Amino acid sequence: MKTVDAKGQNCPIPVILAKKEIDAGETDFVVEVDNKTACENLQRLAESQGYLAAVEADGAIFRIAFSKG
Repeated sequence: MKTVDAKGQNCPIPVILAKKEIDAGETDFVVEVDNKTACENLQRLAESQGYLAAVEADGAIFRIAFSKG
């Protein structure tokens, strides 16, 4: 599964990176961020695009797994 490293990036950069994956046709990928706001925004993006978003928190790192189908 592809992992997008967006740690250290403020919104909207993590959302833009995730949207690029969606637009490229990726159906399963993970975005890693280090702030709660980006995590919440990525969950909203997933929902709006018909993806499921599973969040895993490891300390200050959030892994949002996007999956579709």
